[in-house]
Amino acid sequence: MSADYTPALWIPTDHFGGWTFTPRYIIVHGTAGGTSAQGIAQYFQGNDPPTSTHYVVGVDGTVAQCVSESDAAWGNGVLSAGHDAWWSGNPNDCTFSIEHCKPHTDNSDELSPAQREASFALIKHLCERHDIPRRWADATGGITGHYSIDPVNRQYCPGAYPWDALFSYLNGGGTVAGVPANWHDDGTTLTAPNGHKVVLGFRQYVMGREWAPENQPLEDEHGVAQTEWHAQLGSGTKQIFLRSILRFNPTREQQVMESDAGAEVFALERKVADLQAQLAAAQTNGAEHQALMQIKAIAAGVQ
Repeated sequence: MSADYTPALWIPTDHFGGWTFTPRYIIVHGTAGGTSAQGIAQYFQGNDPPTSTHYVVGVDGTVAQCVSESDAAWGNGVLSAGHDAWWSGNPNDCTFSIEHCKPHTDNSDELSPAQREASFALIKHLCERHDIPRRWADATGGITGHYSIDPVNRQYCPGAYPWDALFSYLNGGGTVAGVPANWHDDGTTLTAPNGHKVVLGFRQYVMGREWAPENQPLEDEHGVAQTEWHAQLGSGTKQIFLRSILRFNPTREQQVMESDAGAEVFALERKVADLQAQLAAAQTNGAEHQALMQIKAIAAGVQ
């Protein structure tokens, strides 16, 4: 027999059973120890009491398959007090399960870039092949962590996991676009790690491409008299990021645009130089007060 998922190594265990119901859930786990998918898969071959998951994703991105997708693995069988209300009986009977190697026993490790990429692709495969809902689990199916089933003994399983980025990936056309790493999205507001928020069209723009996580907004979106100084585009809204400038001119363009940051900085530097020259001239000819008022009015429009 070979793996159901082409990139996976087939390292089978005999710790499995038959499906009682059509699987409708994917349960994400953390190993709380170990780094190697092969090592965890080999552990499943002889552990006692017998446990298993369908797949294991190593820190290096290696994927091992331990149980066929036509069978139920034995990793989700214990319900404890406080579990999500839709669970009953033995959750193994309706769940696919995926282990993620986490070296620390509290599962606090973030996924490595290779591990994250492999995990997302594997979950996408399961969703497509078995019609698993691509969203947080509820009574009709979906994706969640082991803590949903056993919050008493597995409250830290899977531990750190990029849920926002996963759901954006699953629902964003299959690219790595979506919520940048360590950002948060609640469905309407995208929040960067520094606390600044991105909303509406700017949010859609950021989530629609592979946005560098470190390219955080330096301000919230706001109205301006000039959305682009070097092209003199007029009023609209603007938001400056560490590496980018997003703008929207409702009367000029019906979509969010990204300004050429270098050209914009050059135009602003020329504007500042012109203002400095005007100030120097005003101080020379004695009309300092009137010139200052004019300069302040111009400067207010630059901001």
